[in-house]
Amino acid sequence: MSLSPRKNNAVQLFLFGIIIGVSSITPGLSGGILAIALGVYAPALSAVQHLRHDFKGSVSFLLPLGLGALLGLFLFGLIMKPLLSQYTKSVIFLFSGLILGSLPSVFEEANKKGFRPSFLLPLICAFLVGLLSAHASGAANAVSASPLLYLLGGGVFALGLIVPGISSSFILIEMGLYAEILSAVISMDFGVLLPVALGAVLFLVFFLRIINFAFSKWHGFAYYTAIGFLLSSLFTVFPGVPSLPDICLLLLGALGAYFFMRHTSSISEKI
Repeated sequence: MSLSPRKNNAVQLFLFGIIIGVSSITPGLSGGILAIALGVYAPALSAVQHLRHDFKGSVSFLLPLGLGALLGLFLFGLIMKPLLSQYTKSVIFLFSGLILGSLPSVFEEANKKGFRPSFLLPLICAFLVGLLSAHASGAANAVSASPLLYLLGGGVFALGLIVPGISSSFILIEMGLYAEILSAVISMDFGVLLPVALGAVLFLVFFLRIINFAFSKWHGFAYYTAIGFLLSSLFTVFPGVPSLPDICLLLLGALGAYFFMRHTSSISEKI
């Protein structure tokens, strides 16, 4: 499969990469969902899988997309770190709103091939597993970070990129790794970034084909499973009783995500 004839040019892919990078580091948003909305999700997966067979076409697609994502991570990290350290509760309510606002687009994608009541079973199971995993995440949060934990964090980050609906940033917050990885991105701390990158690569190598197969073969079941995990993240990071400004931020995030997802969906229909 050759990817070079796609309509996307390098500048467009670079801009899309920035959007995906920002969404990947924004708790409440899913890089995978934004990649779908922008029309680059399936081509990016295919480019990774066909890297050996169509090296030139794959690299010409992945390079500008990846460079844009790295720039998005860095620039947004500069903004996110002070906000999260000083206004943790308010920021989490804002990002919870982003999750709620993105849900209509996620459900729309999940039901693209039709809805079946049996889809609710994996949603409920994933939701319960997500709640139970919060206890393990709390234990990880109490343990001082190590290269092995950074490796696991890289796998979680990759999970959010290739599983639409999963907000890897929310999971990293639960694990106590989000702020530390964010600081490492800003300061270019390769003692943290290298194991994180290695964990992401290893996850992609071992699970990309499996996850891609699951989403193509069992589209609805796979998406509703992702939605279950997404909903559980709202409960596991709930910061407490909101104030009036927190409620306003929740609503602002929900409306912003809803209209942004609708806009990017209209873009993907044109490319």
